[in-house]
Amino acid sequence: MNPGLAGEFDTFLRLKERLDQLAGTISGGEQAMFSIGRGFMAAPKMLVIAHHGYVLSQGKVVAAGDAAALRNNAAVRAAYFGKN
Repeated sequence: MNPGLAGEFDTFLRLKERLDQLAGTISGGEQAMFSIGRGFMAAPKMLVIAHHGYVLSQGKVVAAGDAAALRNNAAVRAAYFGKN
């Protein structure tokens, strides 16, 4: 098993139970977990989940809010775009 995939199973315990299940039969929340886990497997410095309004860094929520609040957050702009 891919080491990154194994790590995501540690983060999202429910996903391992769903490994052999057809994608169309898992819940929306479980689909979101798979999407987030897939993003983390690339080992990003920051993962922006715009739909849900969260900014994650190293697996922790570092900012939350609507699009305008995140767009105007200097720390998010600096980390994501490399500028203020």
